[in-house]
Amino acid sequence: MNYLTLIFPTLLVIAIAAFFFYYLETRYSGRLKNTIGWIRGYDQSPISFKLHKMSMKDLLPLCVILVVYGAVAFTNLGSNKAPETYHTFETTDPVVITFDEPTAISELVYYTGLHTGEYNIQYSRDGEFWFNILDSTDAILVPQHYDNLFKWLEIETATPEVRYLRIVPTETPMCLGELVLKDENGSFISYTGADVLCDESDIVPEYSFWTNSTYFDEVYHPRTALEHLENVKPYEISHPPLGKLIIAIGISLFGMNPFGWRFMGTLFGVLMLIPFYILIKNMFGKTALAACGTVLFAFDFMHFVQTRIATIDTYGVMFIILSYLFMWRYACAITNVPPREKDSEGMVMADVGDEMLPKGQRVPGLLPLMMSGLFFGIGCASKWTVIYAGVGLAVIYAIAIVCRFKVLKNTGRKRSFAPFIFTTLAMSVLGFVAVPVVIYCLSYIPYGLAQGMTMPGMLLDGDYYRLVWDNQVYMLTYHQGVNQVHPYESRWWQWVLDMRPILYYLEYNGEVKSAFGCFNNPAVAWGGLAAVLCLPFAVIKRRNGSAVFVFIGYLAQLLPWVFITRTTFAYHYFPSTVFIVLALCFVFNDLMEKGKNKMVYAYTGVTTALFPLFYPVLTGIWTNTQWCIRFLKWLPTWPFG
Repeated sequence: MNYLTLIFPTLLVIAIAAFFFYYLETRYSGRLKNTIGWIRGYDQSPISFKLHKMSMKDLLPLCVILVVYGAVAFTNLGSNKAPETYHTFETTDPVVITFDEPTAISELVYYTGLHTGEYNIQYSRDGEFWFNILDSTDAILVPQHYDNLFKWLEIETATPEVRYLRIVPTETPMCLGELVLKDENGSFISYTGADVLCDESDIVPEYSFWTNSTYFDEVYHPRTALEHLENVKPYEISHPPLGKLIIAIGISLFGMNPFGWRFMGTLFGVLMLIPFYILIKNMFGKTALAACGTVLFAFDFMHFVQTRIATIDTYGVMFIILSYLFMWRYACAITNVPPREKDSEGMVMADVGDEMLPKGQRVPGLLPLMMSGLFFGIGCASKWTVIYAGVGLAVIYAIAIVCRFKVLKNTGRKRSFAPFIFTTLAMSVLGFVAVPVVIYCLSYIPYGLAQGMTMPGMLLDGDYYRLVWDNQVYMLTYHQGVNQVHPYESRWWQWVLDMRPILYYLEYNGEVKSAFGCFNNPAVAWGGLAAVLCLPFAVIKRRNGSAVFVFIGYLAQLLPWVFITRTTFAYHYFPSTVFIVLALCFVFNDLMEKGKNKMVYAYTGVTTALFPLFYPVLTGIWTNTQWCIRFLKWLPTWPFG
């Protein structure tokens, strides 16, 4: 056992425990009211929601965070070089290439494109008799399978001196981007007959690496994005289309290369910091706190790694943040009722008309309510996990409406609740049902186009909506059947404790290795969990709206996974990370109100300092294996040894 490594998590856990013990002792040392008493007193004291507005002084810290994080996130994101021209095999007719003189081939390097199958590559000395280039009694075919598309692949061979080579596909169509042949000295061999396969040899890398090829689920989503662009029936249909359509924007701008297919995810990783900062500021009203919380989220390991891989989780998290931001604004708008008018002597006016709010105050919050529903709908069209957020939004929405009723009742304005609730419910159905359904259905337009349907007629065609419905059935069946054993799978309780990262990439080269995985910064994960456990105290004793908001949001994202039996991974905790950071911000806010700003800055500083320490296993830079074992393998279940 590496006792040196155990020092780091032990010290961190002790520090976090001391931090929260101090917080609980100073904030909740008084005796809490029991739950029954709290419920009985709810009529007189509903949960409080308060909106704090952004100000000009927020621009500087927010811009600094965006620039610094953006520079770090886009550094070494991936190569912007990949084959741009492809040979498309429309039939099984072979492509024959010719060498200037008899040549021995020791290695094939090729770059795969769209469509799957295999190639039978054969050689000949005279153009009449052909032999398999891979020596075997069985015909070993050169693969282009679903899990190795848009990758540089290498195959060693021992082909004698030959004049001709032919490539025969087993399936059609198939796209091959580049075919490089090397002699025994590693030099490129020139040939003619298939110029499109050797026209970009200058971009052939020394070896296949994550920076120049797809890795993990990138074999699915960028491929599907390209299929949408080229009007091809998509292969990956296990998630809604919108996330892949967003990836396609980056491919359109920068090409079908690693930088292009990762660009939009990384950009969204930067942009989501804006609504996250605004949400913290709207909830707590402190610029320093908003900056600290945004830094914690920006440089959390999961946020950093997950937004740099071309998968769709990033887009779901972005729209979850936006939908909760506007739900907070909605809750504040409807629960903060202006006081009743008073006469010249300071007495509350008691005429009949006083029971009604002014016309403009009868149905407040419709714009943020609709915006919340809009982003909820966009999120659902990106990934189904956003539906869990919808449950949390619905609970907060209901609590806010009940609080408004209590406030109006306590101030003698109960009659004004009727026009409010009637209009609100109507707009809620529009914003959270009709609009999301329309967005969701429209996101399937590329599916219809790929099957020969045309716009705008397909939107009135029953076959189009059967296509949409059939895909929902398929997705549900597919995810229920994902039960294969995976070496890096993990369950929800392991996410909470940050126990089992998912390793996305691993490559050894002697005593150094390139590896990176997805997991939380331990100070965020462990401290955030402690902060979440503090929230019920704030709800019971203080009826604090921000505590209710964060606690419900966290439970909405985590609890469904408790009951899901499919194979799961650490990255499924990404949406919950939003709320554990918000829980930390809640604790930070209490400490700042007691003048303990230095404790908040210290916690933020220590947490952020872990980012450069773990940078090698977040980016895959070559690192000494023993260094990783001694300093980065904090838990036995962390795969960084």
